[in-house]
Amino acid sequence: MTDGSLRTVAGRSLWRDPATLAGAAGLFVALLLIWWWFSASVSPLLYPSPAAVVNAFFEMLVTGELWRATMSTALTFSIGLGLGVIVGISAGLLVAESPLAGSIVNPIATAVYAIPVIVMVPLIIIWFGVDVFGRIFVVFLGTVIPMYLNSEAGFRSARRDLVEVARSFGAGRTTLLREVVIPGAVPFIMTGLKISVGRALGSVVVAEIFLDLSGLGGLIQTSVGLLRVDKMIAATLVLAIAGALLMYATTRLEERFDAWRSAH
Repeated sequence: MTDGSLRTVAGRSLWRDPATLAGAAGLFVALLLIWWWFSASVSPLLYPSPAAVVNAFFEMLVTGELWRATMSTALTFSIGLGLGVIVGISAGLLVAESPLAGSIVNPIATAVYAIPVIVMVPLIIIWFGVDVFGRIFVVFLGTVIPMYLNSEAGFRSARRDLVEVARSFGAGRTTLLREVVIPGAVPFIMTGLKISVGRALGSVVVAEIFLDLSGLGGLIQTSVGLLRVDKMIAATLVLAIAGALLMYATTRLEERFDAWRSAH
């Protein structure tokens, strides 16, 4: 099988593959039936049925509670992730220019990356408070390090032979970045983006639960406190669907950039 056919198989959408689609649908139905059967044998207060979760979902839609929580989460997520991506890529490009800077910054960044975001929450509350700025910083902190580490590795891995050839033809710094360095770093940057999206979604929930009980994370926490497990599961499913859609969008973006990179 050629490399092009491998990319075609790997990038094939779910709906274009009937066998995969049928298998996924069958698994979903089986899990739904297991959920329904199990919920009928335990207390509905502790383990609500799928119908109860759907009712809770529409109840929160009617009251506007779910919409407000989703918009709050989306705003914090988008700003925090956007800042993390911009700063991470920019820092990666700057540090990749200097091996000495990389040897100093990378161990520190790796150590910070190994620290769970939740451990930093008390300090973030002291530094930024519990309002929207604190929540945004939690998301930023969870995304900027993986974005930086992957971007720096990508920029640093630019093929020296191509760089020298481009310079021999008189390519300036801007042309060199656009035609050689950035296309070579795209796979690394997209890997960092995928990791950052997942960490941003987890970080925003942590921020909302531990800072000011806002958004979907706050809705989940307050629902548990009120023994509304049906509302908690409904909000959790919204997060799960959002995560799946974000991963799908990231994959499609990666395909677009891969096509652009192949043209360079």
